[in-house]
Amino acid sequence: MNWTSISESTEELQRRATQVRRSSRQLWRRLALFLAVLGPGLITSNVDNDAGGISTYSLAGAQFGYALLWSLIPMTIALYVTEEMCARMAVVTGKGLSDLIREEFGFRPTFFVMVSGFLVDLGNVVAEFAGVASAMEIFGISRYIAVPIAGFVVWVLVLRGTYRQVEKVFLALCTFYLAYAFSAILAKPDWLDAARHTVIPTVQFNSSYLLMVTALVGTTIAPWQFFYLQAGFVEKRIGPRQYAQARADVIAGSVSCMVIVFFIIVSTAAERSRTET
Repeated sequence: MNWTSISESTEELQRRATQVRRSSRQLWRRLALFLAVLGPGLITSNVDNDAGGISTYSLAGAQFGYALLWSLIPMTIALYVTEEMCARMAVVTGKGLSDLIREEFGFRPTFFVMVSGFLVDLGNVVAEFAGVASAMEIFGISRYIAVPIAGFVVWVLVLRGTYRQVEKVFLALCTFYLAYAFSAILAKPDWLDAARHTVIPTVQFNSSYLLMVTALVGTTIAPWQFFYLQAGFVEKRIGPRQYAQARADVIAGSVSCMVIVFFIIVSTAAERSRTET
């Protein structure tokens, strides 16, 4: 080996090291940009696993076992498609969904949509506080104490907090959904049976089964999601140049939401299987 070959090898190593550094910088830059955009998609999808949603998913597992797991795949696709449309409108127009509806269809249709959304959301809020009351009573806390405290906390967040502060609170609360993964593991389900029902549809043509499928779709894709998601991207001033990161946020939210739903159904389905045997 002569000095010429040694120098050429050294230069080649230096070039490769330079390429690795550039690639790592680009990777970290993309990761930092994604984390800056992350929020609306992840929050909108996962917060949909609220008290009403968890009740519905639990009933699905308790009544039908693993039979409804196949529905999670088309629901994931539907959730992503609908939320991605709102994300795209937000980053391209910089306007909320209600503003676009008013500009396109006028005041009267917008008023009807907003009133309808208010009534639906009012029922959703009642379900949330019912969930707070039921959950706190497990720990021996009266609903007459827990519900007013929860209402006051929400009031402070909405009227006193900024969007950034509320987003951080929501992102922190999303981590609590990981408890359902541990619940599913502790329930010791038949994972092979669950996987089989996830990829192979099991359809029953009876009223209770079809009603449960309808409830699953309704609790997964809710009207408030579209308004919050689009407003969230507008509040964060996400533009067309960050559309790829916004779409990744929506994908991450849709997939993580359905994964949590999978664990919820599996947990209750495992208990059902044990009681039957």
